[in-house]
Amino acid sequence: MSDTVAIWTSPLLDLLFEDSSVGRCLVAPDGSVLRANAEWLRSTGFSLDDVLGANIVELFPEARDIVLATHGRARAGHRVEVSRHSQRLHGQETWWEGTIDPVPMEGGLGLLIVACEVTAKVAVDTERKRAEEAIRDSELRYATMFHRSPLAKAWNKLPEGTIAEVNDAWVALTGIPREEAIGKTGVELGLVEPEPRRRFHEDVLAHGSAETELTISTRTRGARLVFTRIELVSLSGKQFLLGVMLDVTERKRAEEALRESEERFRLAAVASRAMVYDLDLRTMRVREFAGLHGLLGYESGDVQMTLEWWDRQVLPEDLPRIRAALGRRKQGDTGSNTLEYRVRHKDGRIIPVEDNALLLWDQGGNVARIVGAVVDVTERKLAEKGQRASEEQLRQTLKDAAAGTWEWDLASGELTWAPELYALFGLDPREGIDYARWEERVHPDDLDAVNAAGRDTVEGRVPEYRGEFRMVKSRLLCKSAYA
Repeated sequence: MSDTVAIWTSPLLDLLFEDSSVGRCLVAPDGSVLRANAEWLRSTGFSLDDVLGANIVELFPEARDIVLATHGRARAGHRVEVSRHSQRLHGQETWWEGTIDPVPMEGGLGLLIVACEVTAKVAVDTERKRAEEAIRDSELRYATMFHRSPLAKAWNKLPEGTIAEVNDAWVALTGIPREEAIGKTGVELGLVEPEPRRRFHEDVLAHGSAETELTISTRTRGARLVFTRIELVSLSGKQFLLGVMLDVTERKRAEEALRESEERFRLAAVASRAMVYDLDLRTMRVREFAGLHGLLGYESGDVQMTLEWWDRQVLPEDLPRIRAALGRRKQGDTGSNTLEYRVRHKDGRIIPVEDNALLLWDQGGNVARIVGAVVDVTERKLAEKGQRASEEQLRQTLKDAAAGTWEWDLASGELTWAPELYALFGLDPREGIDYARWEERVHPDDLDAVNAAGRDTVEGRVPEYRGEFRMVKSRLLCKSAYA
């Protein structure tokens, strides 16, 4: 049987075609008859073998023109109301009314023909039957959507909860063939555990519907977390459970990964004694101020998560420079990723900070977010200030003592003199200094002793180089001490 026919042979449609009050006939896009119920066969005088696979137009040669006209309109996508009319079938005059509906199928539009032979009793019940037909036709159209839905769906019979029908999406999700699933429960198929299923079904029967997240065991993909909703539905006088499942495993994993990332984000801020921020350039709102309390004394919940709030904490004289840098960052200028400026603590103190930013780009090549860390550099600034003071004090001391410092890189052989040494020995700093030139300045009588002391230091025989020797300065002999 083709896929087109298989869609129209589900147990749900069996319920419709078993109804004996009206005749029903299902026609494929090519005009061949797919199904016909007992009432339709009785009314037309055909047998099931006569009609299955036969062309619907050729079955009624006496009414060929009417059939072509009404069927053509239905195949154009319109519902056709066939008013009460007489037609001669098999030599007898009969009266009929009904509907012809277009039905989407694989390969085109099929037809659902509902026909009712009008007798005195049928005429009395016409209005009632039209209402019933509308309900049944709606159910049939729903069956079409059921099979083609991208969501995993299943009908379950009550009271046992056995599966009456599943769609292709359900088969794809669970990995269980349709033929194996029908007639069994989810527990029997190993899909769900008994206790969660029992509690869930009790909730549905008590309230008419329920939804939850539960873990199912699929045949092909292992355990999957699904969002499930089940409703209690009446169909042709019988009660069913209609269940819908949506696989949320990947979404949940992504949410958990995001939570872990945010926690690492927060811990990194605490560990580094920094404030970490995440600025969304589309909304100009700050998603995170992790470590704000440690930096400025504020709790994140007590401040506005906006760029404007942060700007108010920056000293006014530094703010124009910060805004200009932000503009360059928006344009993708990575040279503006490190900034130094000053902010005001909650207690009024002025704190120097260093702001290091990372630019995040969207698929269109635009900067979408800026993630950065703002670090309190007070201690570094104090250390730098102290170092500058020490260096200045050392320079002044060396100048006053007519002394200078030198450094010799043994790996490269590079020799570096402080400006005071060039001045002390009358050399031009622009000419530079190297070991050979330095040896020329050592008194010849002292050179061997100087080199020997140097070798002892380099080879580790003495802990430091210390010596006293004479150097030549402007044709004069000078005494110089080195340590």
